[in-house]
Amino acid sequence: MGRRNIREEAKKPDIVVTTIGSWVSWAKANPKTVFLGGAILILLLASVFGWSVYESRKNERAQYLLSQGLRSYQQFSQAGERDSLLKAESTFKLLLREGRKGLSDVARLYLGKISRAQNRTEEARTYYRQVAQGSQDPLLKRAAAAALQELGGSK
Repeated sequence: MGRRNIREEAKKPDIVVTTIGSWVSWAKANPKTVFLGGAILILLLASVFGWSVYESRKNERAQYLLSQGLRSYQQFSQAGERDSLLKAESTFKLLLREGRKGLSDVARLYLGKISRAQNRTEEARTYYRQVAQGSQDPLLKRAAAAALQELGGSK
């Protein structure tokens, strides 16, 4: 009796084969729906790919702006060129408008340094407070807090 049940079970079609067969027969009966679903899937995948490329380019641009601003600030630090300082300031402000959180905090720190170099201490305090209160990076928070203490501002 046990062997007979096993043989009968073995002769029955597998659940996977049965499911695939029913999907194929449904697809043959509804070709317009299958085509529409495929088109929607392709559009969805293309939009996800396009969004990832767009975000990657935005990140590359933000990284480029940061390196450009750092280079200009370094030129100011080494040679004391006022034009380099103004260029660094405009580059860091442009980076702030890009809206990349971590890079924006670094830009604010440098804008604070630039404001201090131009004797605009209240503006520097504002930048440092924004980093000290809003940054997720503890290293940036400590740097901003130390700069605030040097300025005599509150943490």
